[in-house]
Amino acid sequence: MVATLETVIAPPATPSPDFVPTGPDVARMRAVRRFIDQYLPTPQRPVYDSVVIAGGKGITAYTLAARLARSPQFAGRVVVAGPPVEETRQLRNGVSMRGTAADFISYALACPQATFIRQVIGPQAAGQPVATRQTTAIVTVDPTTGRASFSRPTAWQGGRHGLGRPIMYGARNTRIANAVRELLHSDGIVETDEAVASLDDARSLALGKRPLLVNLTTNPTLFGRPAPPITRVTLAAQMALRVRPGGIRRPLTPATCFAPLVHRNNAIDVGYFTPFADPLSPDASWYGLMVAPRRSLDGLDKAREVEILADEVRAVADAVGLEPVDRDVTLFGGMIPAPPLGQWQRSAPGTLEMRSLCTPGGVAYYADGILGGAIGAVIAAEALLRGADPEEAVHRALRRYVWWNDLWWFETTRLAGVVNALVSRPPLSRLALAYPHSWSVNHWASRG
Repeated sequence: MVATLETVIAPPATPSPDFVPTGPDVARMRAVRRFIDQYLPTPQRPVYDSVVIAGGKGITAYTLAARLARSPQFAGRVVVAGPPVEETRQLRNGVSMRGTAADFISYALACPQATFIRQVIGPQAAGQPVATRQTTAIVTVDPTTGRASFSRPTAWQGGRHGLGRPIMYGARNTRIANAVRELLHSDGIVETDEAVASLDDARSLALGKRPLLVNLTTNPTLFGRPAPPITRVTLAAQMALRVRPGGIRRPLTPATCFAPLVHRNNAIDVGYFTPFADPLSPDASWYGLMVAPRRSLDGLDKAREVEILADEVRAVADAVGLEPVDRDVTLFGGMIPAPPLGQWQRSAPGTLEMRSLCTPGGVAYYADGILGGAIGAVIAAEALLRGADPEEAVHRALRRYVWWNDLWWFETTRLAGVVNALVSRPPLSRLALAYPHSWSVNHWASRG
């Protein structure tokens, strides 16, 4: 690919008044800054003078670009290369955005969180699609009737009454990505829709003499690094939902993320049913997801597994007073590879394998890539601004999330019977969910 950006190079961003947080945004911004300072040293001269972000223009790419675009050091020298994000009603990729992810994205954009969320959900929504509490229960699906029944629900995060601050927002992934793009300082970045096919392609797009080349494509070998083996995967099925006449029924309650657990095939399928809003599906007010971890690809029938998960979504939805919204349009089923347990493969000099670095363990199972991408993008940007190693900083910042995700992965693939027995029996369920679930609430929930 021949670089053709000379004619569209953006000038440095025009200085604008700093965002002055008010209300809950004060606590949010303060928490993000404390987090950054915890993992980054005293600022020094930046090592790199420009950045090329190769790969799909998703949440991680635009969050990284958003923070760099409003800095004097990198404004006008940030290239985002790759096909634009296609918005469809299908619920591709993660749909549940943790409150912490919204905090970090709002920090990168330097805007109120309410402004960001409104940009995501559109003007038609009466309120925010927010959960301030998470509950869970064991689900039994009758093999004859397909009807779901539940054990006594247990608070996972937020207690009996909720935190009073967002634990999770439900919104379509592709809309979140484009909302970040629409709110960032666009005069501080350069975009091209051409795909980057090689390391030389990425170098040819650089607007400085010391560029950092960031790989956010699905090709882990783009910059010459060997691909890690796929040793475990997560299968998933999710769809948009609406409330049936008569309203929602327990154990689902308003402003609550309900996480049904299904003991199947010596593992635990985990679900999320969360308030949801999407401008393309204005009658959808909830979404449902079921995921299944698998330790081996041997004999795995992907299509069959996805169909079973979709049936579980429908069974749980029906039991709590919900129904699918245009199932054949909004349904997404797929398989997501997870990185090998306990392994960290460093990037080549001058490059950053951002996609693998921001995958916090077994994604789409306890916390998806939105959270890892949001935190990783901000930490990487701040590391570049402070002259620190972005890879080391991101690895350290996400280490606890990787641990928690992989601990839950271990419990639900190796101790599924124990998890099923404990969660079925309050008050044992509260003890079983104390760590890492309830204990780590402030790492997932917005701080304001």
